[in-house]
Amino acid sequence: MYLDFLVKVPTVKGKITRRKKSNVVYIEYEYDRVYDPSRKYTFPKRVTIGKLSDTDPELMKPNQNFLKYFPDAELPESKNRTSRSSCLRVGTYFVLRKIIEECSLNDILGKYFGSRDMGLFLDLAVYSIIAENNAAQYYPDYTYNHPLFTEKMKQYSDSTVSDFLNSVTDDQSTGCPMI
Repeated sequence: MYLDFLVKVPTVKGKITRRKKSNVVYIEYEYDRVYDPSRKYTFPKRVTIGKLSDTDPELMKPNQNFLKYFPDAELPESKNRTSRSSCLRVGTYFVLRKIIEECSLNDILGKYFGSRDMGLFLDLAVYSIIAENNAAQYYPDYTYNHPLFTEKMKQYSDSTVSDFLNSVTDDQSTGCPMI
């Protein structure tokens, strides 16, 4: 999923390549090299971090990998118009929020997750109930027109959801509190 703004193509000598596929130029970042002694050849490990702008060859439309490998990059300020629907579906959210409050789930989950992760965990649980689905790739579509438990109702991509689910430890899933 590509973000909806443009940033400068990073200038890391020998690490940034451009690969054209169809009519799109993808920007790739080389994060490692692996040497194969049997072939006596080094294989670069690359990841796509964005696609080149159609109008300016110095700018690109970044993706989540860009944020991962360049966390300190300067990003433009957010736009006034959000990427959310102007009409949110709130009925089931209010019912489930009331159940969460009455069962003190925030207090219970607070022992196992930080505030960001707890909000995302609750959002995923409510998403699974409302959508009757647990496929991470549809979560961004759900966030477009449903209220969220994350701080400031922040929308996360499907890759962020996948990273979060991979980061859940055995202690968190079995109910052993963080120390």
